Amino acid sequence: MDGVLANTMPIHFQTQHQALKEVGIDIAMSEIEANAGVPTKEMYQKFKEEKGLDFDIEKAFQRKIFLVNSFFRKEVEPIPGVVDLINQIQKAGFKIGLATSSPRETAEIILKTIRIHHYFEIITSFEDITKGKPDPEIFLLAAKKLGVNPEECVVVEDTRAGVTSAKAAGLKCVAFRNHHSGNQDLSQADLVIENFENLEIDQIKNL
Repeated sequence: MDGVLANTMPIHFQTQHQALKEVGIDIAMSEIEANAGVPTKEMYQKFKEEKGLDFDIEKAFQRKIFLVNSFFRKEVEPIPGVVDLINQIQKAGFKIGLATSSPRETAEIILKTIRIHHYFEIITSFEDITKGKPDPEIFLLAAKKLGVNPEECVVVEDTRAGVTSAKAAGLKCVAFRNHHSGNQDLSQADLVIENFENLEIDQIKNL
């Protein structure tokens, strides 16, 4: 969702940085960007352990969610070409599901704001799993919810953690190089694209 359906990653980075600062923790934006795709609580736990920090993860997390949801209720734009592509995918007979590291509430807000909620048969969010990306659990669960085998699925991702998760789950992966999502290593993906306008259904089918 974030960085694939809408250019939301910069807002996530900014609100994560702000939420941490409000609990007395100053983390470089580059470190936050490097963990793009990782669930926020897991990211905060990682910072706490690796840097020996002492802060209230739940308090920072709740503040981040408040900040980000407040923004997305007012302003979200779909990435150029993505709505048309989703429409084509649905018409081609594919099942469509969402697997996101964001909370379900945030996902619902974004999908409704950009008016694409009706395309998705299922939503799998970080509340549904025990381990976030790059662990494969979220994509395996999404495939199960859709009633299909993992090897029948194609994931569209924009982060290293997401691509790693998809491939570990045995799924094909199209990586969208979104420069708003930071400098991400997408080399594990089966196909890397620079925009959605030139992505054809046959390319997806033939992966």
